[in-house]
Amino acid sequence: METQLYGGAITIQKLPESFIDISQFRQVPNNQECFMHRNPQESTSGKYDESLIFDLLESVTCSDIKEAMKLHLDDLFDEKREDYFVEEFEGGCFTYVILKEVGYKKVEVDNPKSIVSFFCLIRLEKVNTDVLIQYNVPLRNVRMKPIDFNGTDDEEGERLKRIYTSFRQISMSLKVKDWSLFG
Repeated sequence: METQLYGGAITIQKLPESFIDISQFRQVPNNQECFMHRNPQESTSGKYDESLIFDLLESVTCSDIKEAMKLHLDDLFDEKREDYFVEEFEGGCFTYVILKEVGYKKVEVDNPKSIVSFFCLIRLEKVNTDVLIQYNVPLRNVRMKPIDFNGTDDEEGERLKRIYTSFRQISMSLKVKDWSLFG
């Protein structure tokens, strides 16, 4: 089974029923597909919903995949961030960003304190397009250290590793079915 993106022009593995298509509730730009995921481990008042975003972007001019990812992240973030490279694959790479001390206009006790955002960049060179996939995970606490992918981590780190594994599987399942989407 598959989940169709962009009217079926792109597909990924079937997302679980807990992923909700945001376009059912609000307008989403034509170059994006957005989903929300209610994670029962973190969601008590609805403030800890995770999000999964697919973005079709103009390819940045550079041959190094890590540099291409950095350029896209620079466009997304104004605030200071910490980036952690995870792995590279043919035509793409994975990284993540930790945003600490997330600021909210209205301070509430149960607002997330930090966000871990996983990113996958897939370069579609034949159509001069970069697919940037982002998975946002709000956290109750400020995450002070990188995720230990090669060893044992704390409970939160182990949860983030499980989320990354799922995100990686979703990202790697991306298939372009109709290249006419790109003009």
